Amino acid sequence: MNRENCVNAFSQLGCFLKQFEAVDTSKMDLPFNDVFYDNFESMIYDSKIYNGWFEEKQVRRALKAISLWLTEKKLQEWLYSYSWSHSPKQVAIIMAGNIPLVGFHDFASVLLSGNRVLVKLSS
Repeated sequence: MNRENCVNAFSQLGCFLKQFEAVDTSKMDLPFNDVFYDNFESMIYDSKIYNGWFEEKQVRRALKAISLWLTEKKLQEWLYSYSWSHSPKQVAIIMAGNIPLVGFHDFASVLLSGNRVLVKLSS
């Protein structure tokens, strides 16, 4: 995968996540929505079950913040100063679990630099 493909994939992810910023946001006509939309909506509701601190409102707030950052323009501007790794390394990330999606930026940074990511989620 090259940087352009990676940026494109993350910007599409941003469009997908934007749908979930509010409870009453309508489902958009996006690729793969028929496969992932309902399950993702359920995961937002279920996050409270797995971690009592994760209120639905805060999960949606995190999704909104990430979706605003995951646009092609903003990603290109951010990555302009960094080089793409042509000899990828595997980078391990141990993600905290105290804030919804707290490790997403680390995850994205590794992939958008051209490296591979190995993630250990919090329990």
